[in-house]
Amino acid sequence: MTQANLKNNPNSSLLKETRLAKGITLDIVHEATKIPLDAIRAIEEGYSTRILTPFYYRGFIKIYAEFLGLNVAEVLKEYNVQAPQAKTILTQAPSVSVSSPKRPDVFMDQLQEFWRNFWTGRTRKNLLRIIAVIVALVVLVKIVSCVAGFIKSRPRAPKVTAVKQARKQHISKKEQAKTEGPVVAQEESNTVSAQSQNNKVTLTVHAPKNIWMQVKTDGKIVFQMTMKKGTVENWEAKNRIELSGKYISDLDLEINGRDVNLLGSSGRHAKRVLITKDGLTVKR
Repeated sequence: MTQANLKNNPNSSLLKETRLAKGITLDIVHEATKIPLDAIRAIEEGYSTRILTPFYYRGFIKIYAEFLGLNVAEVLKEYNVQAPQAKTILTQAPSVSVSSPKRPDVFMDQLQEFWRNFWTGRTRKNLLRIIAVIVALVVLVKIVSCVAGFIKSRPRAPKVTAVKQARKQHISKKEQAKTEGPVVAQEESNTVSAQSQNNKVTLTVHAPKNIWMQVKTDGKIVFQMTMKKGTVENWEAKNRIELSGKYISDLDLEINGRDVNLLGSSGRHAKRVLITKDGLTVKR
């Protein structure tokens, strides 16, 4: 049977009608029999295709009929296809099983069918989106790396803490007062003259180590805790400031704008200091 005989075959709908009666789709037939979809449609509709040579036409009908549970010989007869003749088997030769015909290029046809179903416009768009996202991520990582490197390479300004700044100001005030000389508490008088210039009593304390102390301004307690090492505190009063503690003689004091040294014999063991507008009085 030639390809021309396949056109307008009156019995070409037999397999299709049987398939539809059983509720089987073309995809199921294709998956189960591995017959190309184009060949299945051509057999059912009665037209020819490039792959439907007489040899494959007979083989595909046989496979299709077996899948649908039909009598293969009757189906081949109705489709005007001669059943394959039985081969004479010699007694001396081993038995040979006759398998269904296989197309050498069935795999390529299946691959082409898969590629046509896979490589659609939607697939191309999704692939382009994925590539765009990957490129954007790479560019973003590069930008972040450049910015981080630039920030890291910039010279950093030295950090100046409030304590260091206060200490620096305190030291500068000490240097200004060097021209007048430090005021040292004298043992015989227990009073140091450091008169106020603005009619207020001022006290600046720098702690060289951790020292607990109490500070009163005009009789009111304003500070009562441990002063941490390296910190600087300032107080101001109208009439007087009273400073007390066990190791206050180790403190660096600036009273009414002048440095005061309590390391004299009278102030070495001082536990209470009274500061007024006229100066400082050490009391044990």
